[in-house]
Amino acid sequence: MNKLFLTNFLAALILVNACKKEEIPVLIADFTYKETTNGLVYFYNTSQNANTYEWDFGTGKQSTKVTPFYRFTENKEYLITLTAKGQTGQNSTAKTITIHTIPATGYLLFWSDFQGNPIKIYVNEHYIGVLNKYVNGNLVPDCDAEGFVTVNLPAGIYPFAAKQEGVSGLAWGGFISIKNGLCQNMLLRK
Repeated sequence: MNKLFLTNFLAALILVNACKKEEIPVLIADFTYKETTNGLVYFYNTSQNANTYEWDFGTGKQSTKVTPFYRFTENKEYLITLTAKGQTGQNSTAKTITIHTIPATGYLLFWSDFQGNPIKIYVNEHYIGVLNKYVNGNLVPDCDAEGFVTVNLPAGIYPFAAKQEGVSGLAWGGFISIKNGLCQNMLLRK
């Protein structure tokens, strides 16, 4: 009788195990992030059971990297969406992040591509400095480069004037736009 019981038990055990369904891993999209300086954010992908990723940074820019980084240009809220895809389909998550680290000022570099007498620069009717270095071609110098004039102001639109010293002095004028955290440039041409 013990043999019959043992045989029936083993048969039942084999039948139960044969009927078990294979567990399918659940695909979960998730991430954390860390904002550093000047709008730079590192995203850390914590998704499970996925092998491809699509990030949407809420600015019109995307990435397919596993753990991307992105530099935002304004202090404000952004909706970040991560879509993770794997063997079992896809899953998305969205989080609103707030950027705080973009400086409240911006820079504008005045430069020229022709050789001549020094050029005095005025912004908002204030003397800023003298442009006495020139660049041949389209190579834009960096902000704060020696011999050029860089202005650092809060975001906004400002009037500017520039006048070349000497008898045949040239003059420029108009408006410049300063954007937070950016270094822009104004080329003064003949």
